[in-house]
Order: sequence, then C-alpha cells, then structure tokens
Amino acid sequence: MWDSSLSARGARLAIVAAFAVPPAFLGYEIGVQRLQDVPVVVRPLASADPWLYALILGVTAGGLAVAWGFGLRVAPVTGCLLLACWPWLFVSTRVASPGTPAIPFVGLLVLGAVEAVGRFPNRVTAALSQTDGQYAVAAGMGHLFVGYAIQSLSRQTGVVSAFSAGRVLFGVLVCVSMVGLAVTGALPVYLWLSRQLIAPLAVLAGWLAFGVSETWRVASVLPLTEFSQPNWISLSPGPDYALKWVTLAVLLAAVALGEFVLRRLPTETRTA
Repeated sequence: MWDSSLSARGARLAIVAAFAVPPAFLGYEIGVQRLQDVPVVVRPLASADPWLYALILGVTAGGLAVAWGFGLRVAPVTGCLLLACWPWLFVSTRVASPGTPAIPFVGLLVLGAVEAVGRFPNRVTAALSQTDGQYAVAAGMGHLFVGYAIQSLSRQTGVVSAFSAGRVLFGVLVCVSMVGLAVTGALPVYLWLSRQLIAPLAVLAGWLAFGVSETWRVASVLPLTEFSQPNWISLSPGPDYALKWVTLAVLLAAVALGEFVLRRLPTETRTA
C-alpha cells in the first residue's frame, strides 16, 4: 500500500521542507538576481502573490520529500536540481511572483506522475480497474465538461479555433488545461474514496462554486477579447476557469499532503 511507504521520519522531513524551502528560495532568488545585475522588485507581503509563491514552493518541496518516501527517485532528484538552477534560467524582475515556481511545479508534477506509472504500473492499473478509480475518472470527465463550459463563457475560443491564425501556443495551453481539469477533478474523488481524505474534495467543491460565482459576477463584460492577457496563476478561479487549473492543483496538493502527513505522524508514533 502507498500509505505504508511513508514513515514518520519521511512525514517530518516533508513538513520541514515545506516550511524551510520558501524563505530559502526567496533569499536565493534575490541573491541570484543581484549577481546578474537585475533590478529587484519584491512584491509587498500584503498582496496575495507572495503567499501563493510560498505555497507553491512549499507544496513542491513537501511533495518531493513524500515522493522520495514512496520510492520515486527521478522526480525528487530532478526537482532539487531544478530548484537550484531555476533562478538562473528564469529571470524575472518581480521577486516573489507565483509564476516563477509555477512552471517547475507543473513540470515536476508531470514527471512524478510519469515515473510513478513507470515504476508501479501494476498499482496504477489496479487503482483504475477498481470502483474507486472508475468513479474518479467519471468525476474527472465531469469536471472537464463543467470547467470547459464555464471557460466558454469567458472567451469565445474553442480547441480548434485556438490553433488557428498562428495561435499554436494558446491552443497547446487549452489542451493542457483540459488535461489539468480532468486530473484535478478525478484526484480529490479518488483520495476521498480510497484514502478517506476529505480536504481535497472540499477544496474542489469550493473552487468550483467560487469559479461559477466569479464568472457570473462579471458576466456583463463577457466574453473577454481573445487578445486580453489571462492571469494564469491567481487565487481567483474566474473568469478563465479552465486556464487557472494550476492554482487548483497547488491547493489540492497542499491540503492532500497536509492531511495525509498529519494522519501518518500519530500512527507511526504509536507503533514505534
């Protein structure tokens, strides 16, 4: 079972990494930019961006520690190297911007999923063949349908038209977002049915309700023009609900890791 793969020591390491990496990475990013003579503009702590920045980094670091405890090796090692190199590769004058760690988060999420399927194909196949997995897939398809319906109210751009007129990048982003919607809809249901984790399902329900509410609130100015700049990483799910799946994935990962690790600690302490 996946649960038995994470020891109390691994759970504590995940907690330490989640809280220690964000401030360490912020100081490291500022130092790298000063060495590169890049003007440094730190976002004020009163705004939401620095907190989302810290949350993404904390989830990434804690997730890498948990992945190591589960027996994955490629994703954790690559993640450590990527975090060390990223401030040198991704140069931005806006320090503590959530867009900086969001790209490594998505890349490592995909890499971790691919490695898990490659290392434990029997477990993945068994999970999908069981009733819990089938319900989760159905929930993912439902979230994809509803999310894309909400997105269609924000912009009159479909998957096919997104690739036209030279907008290939936007078309790719739409396709990636569709996969993201399906995964973020399926994972909370699977964790609820198979691991009795309640927090991810509550976050998904709240995010979806918030997205519908936000889209409805600005309905008078919709649809947005095709050339207006979307805010991909935002704590507000609407408009552009489908394009903001990364924030939902971060929130789901944060509450799932938190609930799972906190449940493991007392169990390991009693059996020690």
